[in-house]
Amino acid sequence: MRPTKKEQLLARRAEIWRLHSQGLTQQEISDSLEKYHISQKTVSRDLQWCREDALNFIKDNRKQHEQLALTHMKVIANFEELRKLAWKHYHSTQNEDIKTHLYSVIQSINRDIETLALGTDDISDEFLMLAKADLQDIKHDVRALTLIEEGKHEQR
Repeated sequence: MRPTKKEQLLARRAEIWRLHSQGLTQQEISDSLEKYHISQKTVSRDLQWCREDALNFIKDNRKQHEQLALTHMKVIANFEELRKLAWKHYHSTQNEDIKTHLYSVIQSINRDIETLALGTDDISDEFLMLAKADLQDIKHDVRALTLIEEGKHEQR
């Protein structure tokens, strides 16, 4: 059964938000979603729709607002701790490949912190889940780099 136009639109917006949460620019999102044949302007409109949808979600679910705010603060605290750990590893390694990767990890963490800090009123449960998924990916990368670095120290 073929998805309805509404289902296709929601799938496109979910994909756009996923890529946006990974730090891609609107043009990069447009370029990577060739299957939808959409312009940067459409990406911009869909991101605006996602923000407005998040605001409506929060307005409609005020009872959950306090829990959402607490979760939001926990996510920010986790990102800040990961940033601290990433900088620690960055300064402790001599391996330029690891430093380059850590630098991109740190940039990603900074973008996520900035997005969460500036967008407090624009957050919905879905946005927090995306941020948590990014957080898990970053934790995995930092752990992997730590194991690589520890293995190199042991070999010396």
